[in-house]
Amino acid sequence: MKTVDLEWNKNFWDNRFDWKTRGGIEWSDIWGSPYSQWNITLFPRIFSFLPAQSILEIGQGFGRWTKFLLPYAKESYRGIEISKKSTQACKAKYAHTEADVEFYLNDGLSLDAVDDRKYDFIFSFDSLIHAGMDVFESYVPKIINSLLSENGVAFIHHSNLHDAMAQKLITAKQADVYFLDRTSSGALLLELIEKNGGRVLTQERFTCLDLSLGNCFTVFCKKDASFRKNTLITENYDFNKEIEHAKKIDAQYNFK
Repeated sequence: MKTVDLEWNKNFWDNRFDWKTRGGIEWSDIWGSPYSQWNITLFPRIFSFLPAQSILEIGQGFGRWTKFLLPYAKESYRGIEISKKSTQACKAKYAHTEADVEFYLNDGLSLDAVDDRKYDFIFSFDSLIHAGMDVFESYVPKIINSLLSENGVAFIHHSNLHDAMAQKLITAKQADVYFLDRTSSGALLLELIEKNGGRVLTQERFTCLDLSLGNCFTVFCKKDASFRKNTLITENYDFNKEIEHAKKIDAQYNFK
């Protein structure tokens, strides 16, 4: 059984993963490109919260989504990362931009480095799927009580392996192919958010590749934020069809 923990993350992203060749955009290949992944999968799920005065991205990597988020940041963008290589690369890439952009190196256990303002939109994709509930038990209270503005919203992509494996939707052999955390789930995160004075607006537990309901999108805010009061939870077994559609669109219409 593969163990994905803090030390694994630090070692893998700084010492084992090849950032130099493609800068992490290879994770978008099954969509065709980051452009189709953003336009077909990500933006339709977050458009209600953009533009935003201030944006925080957790785990920006080499900036795969930074270039898409920046035009929607009216005042400021902040990125926070556990990888020293990623942090340095993004600082160099955006060193001459006129926008208020900063990147911070994170210890993987707190978000104290970006406690410099309130954020209207907090975004994390393809990063916190490697984080366990011990990390979320630190991050979630910080996000709700210190980082989110009164009507700010967080969109977090995380693992749902804990529940999917308990329901026998995914075997240990299947899970070993990937590096998703096995302690996290949508249900556990929802409970943690509510316990700390937050409210889940919507949660989508979805099948990606052969991990049946192994992934999850959770969108949450402060308890008293001015959004609808009901929590919508869905199970999406058709996510792979969305990926296939995006790749076809990209192949025909991407001229970048």
